[in-house]
Amino acid sequence: MSQKQKHTIVLIQDTDYRNSRTYYDYPTITAAMNGISSIFEHKLTEKTRKRSHKHDINEIYNFIDNLTDISCLILDLKTNEYSPRTRKWIKERILTHFKNFAQKNKSKHMN
Repeated sequence: MSQKQKHTIVLIQDTDYRNSRTYYDYPTITAAMNGISSIFEHKLTEKTRKRSHKHDINEIYNFIDNLTDISCLILDLKTNEYSPRTRKWIKERILTHFKNFAQKNKSKHMN
């Protein structure tokens, strides 16, 4: 099973208030990155009251940086334990995720 197929839990705290803590459960790392992107888009829609489908990577980075806390727990299939991942790791994975998405869309339009 590749790293992308590992069960992932995303932990988010929006504000300094403890009751803003929540978690999201995903079957894969890819699904988790889609989930974080969806959370960002939902928050952006709430804030601006309009839907925009094109986002600059810096916008999602700012969203991630402005959260009180965000981390991921990735299931390690060898040890059957979860390994924590940092905000920096999430930002790196989001960038890779967007690059892969853009590449897939580019090849779709070329065919």
